[in-house]
Amino acid sequence: MADYVPLARDVQAIRIPDGVPVPLAKGMLVKLTQALGFSYTVQTEGGGKFRVAGQDGDAIGQPVVGTVGDRADVPQDAASLEALAREQLKGVFDPEIPVDIVDLGLVHSCKVTARAEGGFHAEVRMGLTAPGCGMGDVLVKDVERALLAIRGIVSVDAKVVLFPVWNPYTMMSEAAKLKLGML
Repeated sequence: MADYVPLARDVQAIRIPDGVPVPLAKGMLVKLTQALGFSYTVQTEGGGKFRVAGQDGDAIGQPVVGTVGDRADVPQDAASLEALAREQLKGVFDPEIPVDIVDLGLVHSCKVTARAEGGFHAEVRMGLTAPGCGMGDVLVKDVERALLAIRGIVSVDAKVVLFPVWNPYTMMSEAAKLKLGML
């Protein structure tokens, strides 16, 4: 990836691995370590790792990125929206692993249902790569943000569940295993 670059402006980042919001000041030197999905992972000269939102890509000399969910051509039925929701979740990445949460096998269920008051509700149950991972709340917010960007989805209930416990050998897709050198 790139060499260290100065931040073009102040940004609110999330410290990895504990998930604590941290301001990064304009001029701080950072190096891009991961550019996948809807966010970036950077490392400071001191060795700290931080997740920077895709909308702040310009501050690190990268494109501003968003979600793919606001498609006008998506039929407004639960099955079509559920398929798009699963596709959209492939844009959510663990900030330390270059594989999306779907291919990692972290998404246990994703259901979209019609709401009586109009629109659709998405429910996601997901695990973490390690119990007590400090990035759990961050990933839940990423899931919520990604799904709410889909036209027609008006509410999201995303939760981390403890069971089943994540097992990379049985839960990861073949493509993820290949990418991570496990095959």
